[in-house]
Amino acid sequence: IKRGSLNRKIKIIPQPRPNFYNNLMYFQRLGFWGIPMDDELKKYLNSKVSVGVWVSVVNRGSDMEQAGVFGEDIIVGIDEHEFISNREFLQFYNKTQFKQDVNLILHTGQQTRFVKMKSE
Repeated sequence: IKRGSLNRKIKIIPQPRPNFYNNLMYFQRLGFWGIPMDDELKKYLNSKVSVGVWVSVVNRGSDMEQAGVFGEDIIVGIDEHEFISNREFLQFYNKTQFKQDVNLILHTGQQTRFVKMKSE
């Protein structure tokens, strides 16, 4: 290739999507897409949190968005109960209708914060 040539060929190598994206789940009653924490995701996020659900996308206009939950937050507990396993979180989610206000325990960066999600 000649220097300054406009006909240069650029080879673009796509980055493979991390495997943890295969675990993406839609939590319709709370209004977000998330991924249960695992070792690969923990390493990717450089996080100390190993139990919870990483919020990937919060639905616009959802109760979660109005409560101040953002993509990249990790839900580690609900109603003052911190989960000891991802299975416990999923069981709690599956049996709860979320018709009342819900207090979420979130891990954001290196800090824990509490938000109240009001149900309509």
